[in-house]
Amino acid sequence: MMELLFQAWSKFWTGPDSTPQRISVRSDNGMDYPFSAVLEVPPDQSSIAIRNLGPMEFPMGACVVADVEDAMAGGNKVAGTGAIVRTLDDLGMHMFINGEDSMESFRFEKHVESVQVLLKTDGRPLHARLELVQGPNDSKQTIDIFSENGETQPFWGQYYSSYQHGSFHGLSLDCRGRALHG
Repeated sequence: MMELLFQAWSKFWTGPDSTPQRISVRSDNGMDYPFSAVLEVPPDQSSIAIRNLGPMEFPMGACVVADVEDAMAGGNKVAGTGAIVRTLDDLGMHMFINGEDSMESFRFEKHVESVQVLLKTDGRPLHARLELVQGPNDSKQTIDIFSENGETQPFWGQYYSSYQHGSFHGLSLDCRGRALHG
């Protein structure tokens, strides 16, 4: 079976003078380890750019969908994907991952099909790396995230484990030593 390596980035702007939220993704096999994320959109004008960094022989599919359902419900995360993020925030076990290259690892068994991750801060910059690994030094997917405000622009992603035994690693790269909520 041919592996379909993919590498891409996206940038998300909330206005002409904003620092974009940046997400960089690298996956060993885009078919087995696709990337899915929800980006929080402030009520201002917004733009998103997606770029395939792979060679022309490895095209990539992308889909960007506005959460119209939540916007029509008042934008308070009561419907659509906003409600998913809010539910995950309410139900999940919160932990703090401090800066200075702190790392937390989460193992899951082969029957687990996917893992959802919500990262946010108390308004400080969010700078993190997430890795899906299967065994020692075998990273299947790596995601680097930067947001200038991890409270108004948190990160939510869903990662697929391809039905094999693996573990999910979260690594905070904020060198200023600020806590990362995971």
